Amino acid sequence: MASHSHGERHHQSHDHEHGHSHAEEDMLSVEEAFQRIMAYFSPLDAIEVPLLDCLGQVLAEDIRSPLDLPPLSNSAMDGYAVRGADIQGASPESPRNLEVIGLVAAGQGSTQT
Repeated sequence: MASHSHGERHHQSHDHEHGHSHAEEDMLSVEEAFQRIMAYFSPLDAIEVPLLDCLGQVLAEDIRSPLDLPPLSNSAMDGYAVRGADIQGASPESPRNLEVIGLVAAGQGSTQT
């Protein structure tokens, strides 16, 4: 019987037994392995916990607000909105001057279109 180390040559095919199988048909699919692992677990019963005591907990069901918050589309950044046609062809060598036509403060909507 030929011997070999379990190092880099272990993946080469061989026809002798040494305590474990290399047959693909013996391998579990990911789904089958997942199902076998999950068979050891069962869902916990839902409990009610005051909101301020919920840190680190997991919701048993979705909670949805009856209100849209924030009440309008909101950007996380400050900046300028420009029309593409107004800056077409602009470059550092050929800048465009744009007129500021409005200001939208945080939490407010724009009346400009």
